[in-house]
Amino acid sequence: MLAIARRIVAASALVAVASPSRAAAQVLIRVDVDNDSFNFWQAPAGRADREYSQGARVNLLWPTGGGLARRLLGGLQRCAADVVVRDCRMMSVAATQAIYTPDLVLRRRQPFERPFAGWLGTEFGVQRDRAASLRAWSVTLGVTGGPSFGEASQKGVHRLLGFPQPDGWDAQLPTEVAFALRYGGAQQLLRLEQPSSGLQLIMAPTWSARLGTLATDASVGVGITTGLRPPVPWASGVRSRSDRWGVFGRAGATQSAVARNIFLDGTTFSRSARVSRNVLVGDVELGLGLRSPLGMIEWRMHRQGREYRQQPRPHAYSTLSFSVR
Repeated sequence: MLAIARRIVAASALVAVASPSRAAAQVLIRVDVDNDSFNFWQAPAGRADREYSQGARVNLLWPTGGGLARRLLGGLQRCAADVVVRDCRMMSVAATQAIYTPDLVLRRRQPFERPFAGWLGTEFGVQRDRAASLRAWSVTLGVTGGPSFGEASQKGVHRLLGFPQPDGWDAQLPTEVAFALRYGGAQQLLRLEQPSSGLQLIMAPTWSARLGTLATDASVGVGITTGLRPPVPWASGVRSRSDRWGVFGRAGATQSAVARNIFLDGTTFSRSARVSRNVLVGDVELGLGLRSPLGMIEWRMHRQGREYRQQPRPHAYSTLSFSVR
């Protein structure tokens, strides 16, 4: 995973440097790591190493004046930090890995448990980031099974930290290439600010839809950020005038309608384990962050509703996020 991520970072950086619009704005590198080990409000023994067990994402974004981005998103190309009205088209490329497991404590697997599953994928996208809105298209392509290195990653981390070795990866989802097309966006609904102090509150509805063998679903939600010079509630790769030191809090809620999820429904073209998926799944998010002229660091807590009928309880995990320009 790390080797693939390094290659994508290097290749994308070369593309960004060669871009005619490199003087207009910076390249953004964003790293997100998901794990319930970051559930700092829970005692270590109470952090359930199951469900969405671990995830990592390395994402690069840079301004683009390409024809595909113009056709999909329209708009002008004003990405500089000192523009009065921001309207910036950007390209993105990301490498992702995700691990899903049932209860690791049980030595004998139960028929109602979700299957062990690993995912290794690449995502390519374009987005139009304006001062008060976001529109984004992306395509994800990746693989499940052994080539995802899910088993090797989890066992390696457990070995390094002295945890018991997980038993059951021999029955993981088989190797299969999967894809998904995604469209999503956000629209600022409310902004309250005190210009003299930099205190702000920003609220925005968000939405997305995916179609493919990886997942077919739709989500709607709302996000709020507040504090001293907070970022917008949606993930953005654009530098703004307020990119000075600041501290902020984040809150959000999302409701998803799920028609397919490969990690619950099993692989498309071969027989595999599966569970009875729930159609409606909610997610609540809380977070704290610190921003600076060079980037941002953030911790977010997620409480995800039951994804399948036999799931014993909602799942909680946390994200550590770093972004650097």
